[in-house]
Amino acid sequence: MEYLPLFGSLVGIAVFGAYFYRRARVAGTACDCADRIDGRVVLITGANSGIGLQVARELALRGGRVYLACRSLEEARHTAFSIINETSNTSVRPLQLDLNSLASVRRLVSELRQAETRLDILVNNAGCFYCPPSLTEDGFTVTFQTNYLGHFLLTRLLAPLLVQAAAGARVVFVSSAAHLTVSRLEFDCAGRAAQPAGAPPLPPAGVPAEPPARLQYHVAAYGQAKLALAVFAAELARRLRGCFLMRTPSEGAQTVIHCACSSKIDGVTGQYFKDCTIADANPLVRDRESLRRSSMSPIHWRSSDGAVERTLLPTEADRSAGGDGPPEPAGLCQPGARCRLLLETEPDCPPPAGLDLSDPSVTAWLPAGAATIGEADTELDRLLERCLRSLRPADRCRVVLRPRTDRLPAAARAAGEEAVLTLRLTVLEVEGGRPDARLSQSERLAVAEASRLRGNELFAAGRDVDALYRYRRALALLVYILPEGLSEAERAAVASARLACRANLSAVLLRRGRHEAARAAASRVLIEQPNHVRCLYRRGAANLALQDHEDAERDLRWVLELDPGNAAATRQMALLDKRKRDVDQHTANFMTKYFQQ
Repeated sequence: MEYLPLFGSLVGIAVFGAYFYRRARVAGTACDCADRIDGRVVLITGANSGIGLQVARELALRGGRVYLACRSLEEARHTAFSIINETSNTSVRPLQLDLNSLASVRRLVSELRQAETRLDILVNNAGCFYCPPSLTEDGFTVTFQTNYLGHFLLTRLLAPLLVQAAAGARVVFVSSAAHLTVSRLEFDCAGRAAQPAGAPPLPPAGVPAEPPARLQYHVAAYGQAKLALAVFAAELARRLRGCFLMRTPSEGAQTVIHCACSSKIDGVTGQYFKDCTIADANPLVRDRESLRRSSMSPIHWRSSDGAVERTLLPTEADRSAGGDGPPEPAGLCQPGARCRLLLETEPDCPPPAGLDLSDPSVTAWLPAGAATIGEADTELDRLLERCLRSLRPADRCRVVLRPRTDRLPAAARAAGEEAVLTLRLTVLEVEGGRPDARLSQSERLAVAEASRLRGNELFAAGRDVDALYRYRRALALLVYILPEGLSEAERAAVASARLACRANLSAVLLRRGRHEAARAAASRVLIEQPNHVRCLYRRGAANLALQDHEDAERDLRWVLELDPGNAAATRQMALLDKRKRDVDQHTANFMTKYFQQ
């Protein structure tokens, strides 16, 4: 018994010793550089807490002009005030940035461009881990957009300011060891409401998941986003060449401070740093060919919604042994590329009886054996385009397309729910094409206007779904055209194109019966042009369908004041009057019965 106290003491020493040993290993190496960054312009995302706060405080101490980008502007102001008091550096400024909104990213870039002519250091730090599997307003999962996509767009839009840095700009991406756990980067479905590879499915909304399953889901989603960020960092460097024992925020900030300030790593780019030294990243970050093969496995690839399945078939030149190295962008099927294809139906899987492949409203690409990426005008061609993206000449694959029958022409809907088309596809030739991000401002405007006019043709032909896709593509191009650097005439042309596209969008949405979306699109136009007769009519008709009689009457009367002979508005007013009389009669009947009791 007299040995028990001694035994307990030894156990206690062992436990605490193991803990502090692990803490020492996890804490990592402290940054030992003392370089100053006086006058340099710094932007840090997620700077109000954790690693971001520690980095902001340290860079302010070193004399930087620091911008704190935080989701809450109030918290950013409070943090800026605190850092100013601690460091006596008055060049600390708050900015509002919500990475869950790409519009917020663009607003921040616009504000920074007005305030600064260059950006010396960009620290992409903000992130989230245990986020619900819900979609942002832009249609991406919260985890993917916050950890990767928002920073991708931010870095892309800030590139002009980074180029202006005289001493050479630095872009620091705060990654995580979670990216080392990912064996395959899911290009198509990592950003949508998809199931991350290796994670168990979550139950439907409202049904609680078991903690291990929920945790595994979030770890997989987080790892996908962080791997995407690491791959982007490596690719950015190439193109612009010139465990739950966590570290404390102060410990985690050391490597970031080292990458942002140290003169020892001048000229080093595209590397993964750990403990202030270069470390091994996920092999997919370095090996572009392995990354490509991991994302479109030679065995099988399936889109997140199940509409497209693709199985790569072996070719005479087996690229699995290395081939000629990673594909050049010019050889890929990318927007604007003209592709010559060999398309054959499977003998044992004939096309469904209701799908007439010679009908241009069903498919224009299959009979012609040719495609232009970004110009698909039918549901089948859009699915085929999804399959073609990232392929290159000589690629062969077996393709299974499952179009939604409600997006097919009326004559093709007889195929029913089993409208499945199986093909063998060979890419014979690819010419031209550039990603939308590489188009100039004027080129984007021209492509957007051509897409909008094609949408008008499809709308006039009664092909509402196909027109809707054209209008959406036009808007997607137009929102990337920034006013900086444009002449007054060009700015007016861009604004006019956006209004025209939204007006066309409201028309097709109204005809599709999507009244709330139609009302929203028309309202966006009316903010800029309050007397736009057609959008006033569409908003009034949408309000009437939504039984918002007061707003419907206001819009329709306004239409008749501007255009007294408008027959469509007159018919809608007659329908509105009838509905109001019916409501009044129903109310009167109810009140009569109520008082007779």
